[in-house]
Amino acid sequence: MDSVHIAGGRADLAQQIVCIGDARVRLTTKERDVLAYLAQNPGRTVTRSELLVQVWKNPASGSEEPVYSVVKRLRAKIDRGPHRHIVGVHGDGYRWSPAPPDAGETPTATPDQADAPERRPPATRFFGREAELAAIRGAFASGRRLVTLVGPGGAGKTRSAREVAEGREHVFADISSASTEGAAIAAIAAALGVPLDGVEPSEWARGVGRALRAEPERLVVLDNAEHLIEAVAGHAATWLDGGPPLLVTSREPLRLAGEQVVPIGPLPLATAVELFVDRSSAAGAGALDAPLVTAIAERVDRLPLSLELAAALTPQLGAKALLESLDAQLDALVAGPRDAPTRHATLRAAVEWSWTFLGEREREVLGVLAVFEGSFDASAARAVVGTPDTLAVVASLCRRCQARFDNDRFVLYAAVRELARGQAADLASAEKRHAAHYVTAGEAAADLLDGHDHRRGAAALAADLSELRAAWERSLDRDPVTAARLALVIDRAWGLSAERSGARRALLSKSRAQLEDPALRCALYLAEGNVAGAPASLFDDALELAADPRAEAQARLARGERLAATGLQAARSELERARDLAREAGSERLRGRVLAALGEVFWRHGLVREATEHLRGALALHEHTGDRRAIARSSALLAHLDRIEGGGRAARALLEKAENAAAELDDPVVRARVLLDLGQHLTRTGDQAAGREALTEAAEIFERVGFLRERALLHLHVAETLVGIADFDAALGEALAALSALPDAQDVSRSTVHEAIGCIHLLRSDLGEADRWFERGLAIARDVGAIRSECTLLGKRGLLHLARGDAKSAFYDFDTAVKKNEERGSSQITGASLADRALAAFAAGRIEEAARDLARARQLLEEPSEDSTAGRMLVGCEVVGRALASILAGAPAAEAHDKARTQMTRLLERIPANEWNVVLRLLDWLVTCVRTT
Repeated sequence: MDSVHIAGGRADLAQQIVCIGDARVRLTTKERDVLAYLAQNPGRTVTRSELLVQVWKNPASGSEEPVYSVVKRLRAKIDRGPHRHIVGVHGDGYRWSPAPPDAGETPTATPDQADAPERRPPATRFFGREAELAAIRGAFASGRRLVTLVGPGGAGKTRSAREVAEGREHVFADISSASTEGAAIAAIAAALGVPLDGVEPSEWARGVGRALRAEPERLVVLDNAEHLIEAVAGHAATWLDGGPPLLVTSREPLRLAGEQVVPIGPLPLATAVELFVDRSSAAGAGALDAPLVTAIAERVDRLPLSLELAAALTPQLGAKALLESLDAQLDALVAGPRDAPTRHATLRAAVEWSWTFLGEREREVLGVLAVFEGSFDASAARAVVGTPDTLAVVASLCRRCQARFDNDRFVLYAAVRELARGQAADLASAEKRHAAHYVTAGEAAADLLDGHDHRRGAAALAADLSELRAAWERSLDRDPVTAARLALVIDRAWGLSAERSGARRALLSKSRAQLEDPALRCALYLAEGNVAGAPASLFDDALELAADPRAEAQARLARGERLAATGLQAARSELERARDLAREAGSERLRGRVLAALGEVFWRHGLVREATEHLRGALALHEHTGDRRAIARSSALLAHLDRIEGGGRAARALLEKAENAAAELDDPVVRARVLLDLGQHLTRTGDQAAGREALTEAAEIFERVGFLRERALLHLHVAETLVGIADFDAALGEALAALSALPDAQDVSRSTVHEAIGCIHLLRSDLGEADRWFERGLAIARDVGAIRSECTLLGKRGLLHLARGDAKSAFYDFDTAVKKNEERGSSQITGASLADRALAAFAAGRIEEAARDLARARQLLEEPSEDSTAGRMLVGCEVVGRALASILAGAPAAEAHDKARTQMTRLLERIPANEWNVVLRLLDWLVTCVRTT
């Protein structure tokens, strides 16, 4: 495939260019490959796992994040008009919708169409089923003589069979009304035109067989065979010998040798929505709310009959009331067409028709399985039914289309579940077994989230979430202890994203209402306290109930982490107590997490040696316990610490360790946090392009899962990248967005954002605004005790004083920063502050003092080369400082400026445009201080 036709143009795959009208857009290699693969598979759902295997050559179980990102970019490039080529299929993947023919283009008939006999067009439009129809036609083309289309009532078997039959010579025999074997044969004979008058009933089947063999190429459709399945199977086996191909529709297979079964179940979501909208419009409904239509389609299992019955009610009820009525579908969906078969006039009729064919044991098990609200696996079925024959009966129910097997899980159709619940003998006992199974299975899955098998645990929780919630709701009044345990599991599942904070708090709060168990109440308080926006007082409540060292350590850890953003001294005290308690409890995993939290607090507090010591100790414990989430976090923090405080020699290796841990964990949130740290590292070490790519991917993940603080910090890092390419207006917008997005008004990160905004104003030469932002940032840093942030802000304010010609105030700020950095043991930041102080000393005429500061700075920064950012900083400070000193000695400012500009240009001109960062921009800006002094 060299090109793909798209609406308004085409995509040249060889050149990797999309041409739409006069616009030309370049495709990346992955975008080109995804486009080609989707276009080669039109009309069918291509799953994200399939794309991972076929395009990325990755395992199907790998992270789907690359697929999300590439498809999002590809859509933006090709879906520019009203036609959407890449249609999302909810929960599955994507479907390629080819561009419609150009206006005036008349599709040419295929040979089959040209030769087709005249027929009356159907009264309604046919939707979807491309895959099923292709499978049937493919089976016959490959030589199969018997194909059975198997699906539940209302799936559209009859209509699909007619679609296959049209365009070729065929006979259509509806045997749904036949109540006996003889009546069924008579119906088939009538369709074939075989007279039975005067013929003994025992000869009817032979007569039909002779008629069939007389025209062996004519397709014969036997519609609705499920109620006489044994008889139809017996005769079909005979008729196939020398006879024509048979297409049978049924709710279960014939189970004959050579039979090709083609299952037909729910429609893809997009097709189901199309069908519902079409039928609603035909019934007289106006425009419908898209989310409501989607919810209706899902509620009725995306089955055509249910969709059509629901659509018929839309003009009278409206979409919202209709959706609310579907909790009782059997009583709601009763308005079928007058000319529909009796079994399809109402949903209840369709479901009860199937129920009559079940054996007593099948009905009994189906009544028990009705406790499941969604999908369930084999272990859940065995636990809830509780008998040795469970899976055999469930398999029989699947064969009879009362349930379906999808992705290693079973699902009851909603209408079948409703009827079965009404017929069940002892639902209460089944619900008790259901809750007991899911509380055990849920806790086991939640325990996997922090270890090597995070992906398996997260997948299990996601798959079982509807059952966990159903069990919780039923247990809330009956069994508060079970309800509390289920609530803690559900909270872990919901906590994998940040979209349900209100629901999480309500869940945990309700679960405490009737609960007396103090240990569980403590755990519920802790869980609710960790939800975004929850009050810190919940940790106090948890602490009062903590009855053992482990519980108290968990409560103090949670309190300490909350205090870290606003009260560093208090956080340190709380976490040190938690560390001692974790050691007493003998929990290495908990002790590792406390040490990591302490390390982060020490770093924010400016205590570099203590931070490094605690984070290294934490990392060793994380690796021993296999806590991949904590390994990723501690490694990234150590990398951050090494880059800023230690020269960055170990940062890349630590970030690779964090990336590997995140990959093994397969948790998108952890991956996004590592990408954030990686993007920050790459940006600040000069690789702007790679840094921005990492930050963009992280931003997409955080936006999808709703983590506000991390999303805010990403705005900040994007702002730093934009500063590097000198787009100060866009950078200011990103920095302001970061500030407004920080959820906590007392978050210490606000001081860092204020510093960034001040620097952008500085680079825009808006000194008044820069001054205001630096002052606000200093106030926040001092209020929360963030010494490192205070020192960097003092350095930026010192530069502002220099730009105004106030060398004395500049020296005071730089000197204060030097002393504070020396106290906290940060050699790298002390070196940078000494270089700043040398600037002010030069400007004040204290040349020897300035030279000493530069020499010491060079020593602390380990003699950096001029090609490094640190080396350029030292040279730049000396160039600008000596220029300021020459002005003080009487040289003209313009002459000193020109000389400094020439020297700085030689220093900076070798830097590629994409490697400029904030430090380099500030160095370049420093030359303006010479002219303004």
